[in-house]
Amino acid sequence: MKKMFLASFIVFMSCVLVQSVLAVPYDRLLDRIDDFQRRIIRGEKSGELTSPESVQLQRRLDNIRDDLEAAKRRGPLPPFEIKELHRRLDILERDIYRQKHDPQRR
Repeated sequence: MKKMFLASFIVFMSCVLVQSVLAVPYDRLLDRIDDFQRRIIRGEKSGELTSPESVQLQRRLDNIRDDLEAAKRRGPLPPFEIKELHRRLDILERDIYRQKHDPQRR
């Protein structure tokens, strides 16, 4: 009985550990997406982003968010998908910066 309990406990703890390890990349991606969302909103309110710029950036951010959710529904995110999503976020981050610092104002 003790062996059965110990084996069940080990399996349970392994599952918890695996879930927490798999959740970390997903959480980091969500944190970045939330940060970019705030940056776009602040840029539009401050006038650093024009309305068309913010719409275009928001559309790209929504596409990345949708792709992340679709990948998450398929199961744990493989490293290549995590890397690709981070790459797309890096490009979007650069473009947000460029749009906010260009000479256009609304």
